[in-house]
Amino acid sequence: MDECEVLCTRLAIMVAGEFQCLGSPMQLKDKYGGGYTLAVKAQMNNKTSSTEGAAAPADPCKSIREFMAANMTNAVLSEENVGLFRYRLGGGQVVSAADSGNAPKNEVLLADVFGAFEAATAEGSALYGCVSDYTFSQTSLEEVFLHFSTKQELAEKKARHHLEEWQQEEA
Repeated sequence: MDECEVLCTRLAIMVAGEFQCLGSPMQLKDKYGGGYTLAVKAQMNNKTSSTEGAAAPADPCKSIREFMAANMTNAVLSEENVGLFRYRLGGGQVVSAADSGNAPKNEVLLADVFGAFEAATAEGSALYGCVSDYTFSQTSLEEVFLHFSTKQELAEKKARHHLEEWQQEEA
């Protein structure tokens, strides 16, 4: 997929032999990517902090879940696996603070996301000792293809169902 992003100026996607879309990688990610991804990795060692001698939270994963539910209400948990959380943010684009006055209500302010995490992971804050690291990224082209592969699977399932019905009628 990385090669497609670098080398292709236009991509076409077909599902079950039917043309679905045509556009640049950036256009396809904007339209079908579903926004942005926030990945948060929990600090899994429960050793005491060397600076204060204070113990890290007993369950950093629970702390992360609670923080996200309370502070990032527009984030949707899409994956949780061994201390790694992936959240989907926004349905369109993330805007800068300079453009925040013109931002639609459902858009995510990039400065707000980073500000919230920097404040929450600071010493003495809600996620201090809970977060190993976090990343914020645009949906990948691979995720766009996975979106369409789901459509392909549904189309194949529907076709099999119709074939089985036809075979039963013929018998």
